[in-house]
Amino acid sequence: MGYGFKTALEVTLIAVKASAIPVGKEVIAIAGSGWLSGGANCALVVKSSTVIGVTNVEKGLEVREIIAILRTKFSQKLIDKLRKEKKQFSPSTWIRLGL
Repeated sequence: MGYGFKTALEVTLIAVKASAIPVGKEVIAIAGSGWLSGGANCALVVKSSTVIGVTNVEKGLEVREIIAILRTKFSQKLIDKLRKEKKQFSPSTWIRLGL
């Protein structure tokens, strides 16, 4: 998956550890690649947990639905290239291009 997917899962784990959301509840986790792709580009329905679930599937974090996800996956090589090119465009151009 992409950076937004990974970040959405991480944010859920952090929110549970901070007691912002209870364990075992379905939540919508939203995240993205930041400035590079224009902000939030991934939305997931996740069963909250404090563990990923490698050792205990029943108590682990569970992705129940992918609501939205970016089609273009950003590799580090592509990110570096776009950062160099971004200096040539205005912010409105980046928004229009979905970058």
